[in-house]
Amino acid sequence: MKAILSDPDFKKYFGRIEGEKLKRPPAGFPKDFPDIELLKFKDFTLLHRFPDGKLSQKGFSNYALDVFRKMKPFNDFMNRALGFEISD
Repeated sequence: MKAILSDPDFKKYFGRIEGEKLKRPPAGFPKDFPDIELLKFKDFTLLHRFPDGKLSQKGFSNYALDVFRKMKPFNDFMNRALGFEISD
């Protein structure tokens, strides 16, 4: 997951993960646990912002497809972590 989040394309398109977080570390984890901030997430939200006029521009569907392709490694990781079958 850390490799996906630090990938330059991921950062370019989504910046970082957003979502609701616990105020304290989950039970059984010390506050100085490596990557504790990732463990505090209750949900994961990826946002990609684009200019208002982009939606009506020619080629928007290709643009959207590119954004979804950049999201795929994250989705694949989450599906594996949750035990869902992945097929391309």
